[in-house]
Amino acid sequence: HIGDIEVQKLSASHIQTMVNSMHEKGLAPRSIKYVITNLNQILNYAISNDIIIKNPTRSVILPRQEKFQHEVYSLDEVKKLIHCSKGTRLEDIIAIEVFTGLRRGEVLALKWEDINFEEKTLTIRRNLIHEDNGIQFTTPKTQAGTRTIVVPNELIIYLERLKNKRIRQRLRAGKNYHNLDLIVCKENGEPYDPRMVSIWFREFLDGNNLKRIR
Repeated sequence: HIGDIEVQKLSASHIQTMVNSMHEKGLAPRSIKYVITNLNQILNYAISNDIIIKNPTRSVILPRQEKFQHEVYSLDEVKKLIHCSKGTRLEDIIAIEVFTGLRRGEVLALKWEDINFEEKTLTIRRNLIHEDNGIQFTTPKTQAGTRTIVVPNELIIYLERLKNKRIRQRLRAGKNYHNLDLIVCKENGEPYDPRMVSIWFREFLDGNNLKRIR
């Protein structure tokens, strides 16, 4: 849009036309703001080097960014979610997510050492992510990322049963079991790939006529 215009001749009108065009073509307001922020930095540099006198981006009106509204499930939808997950590979993940509100990567990274059955608390210490070289456990970047939450008695009972199930799995697998102490894992103890879990979850929702929410 403005690549052929000399910086000294670049006006707010030129930039506004570019912004309007990007918006009309469906580019997200956040992406447009990113473009203008970068352009603003370039023009500020031009000012500091006496190439131009003023920065025309300051007069440009950006499209409003709509505030994101989180959707939530109703109580009946939550009950259906849990019921439909029974016996599936997503059952444990969904149960923990419903009772804790944790992110999926946090759920997949939980270890038994993170659960205090007596105090009925759960401590979030790590995250499981998918990277180019495979899945990786990461630690929270901020102190707020590591936190301890109180969990309901229903989840404690569920986790007690699940722990016994994991012990039986480990005994069956023997030497083939990868004992990473994970609460949620494959039959052989290996962690799930978060990317695959997200794909399974979308398929699960669509197959059970449950809405997708963010």
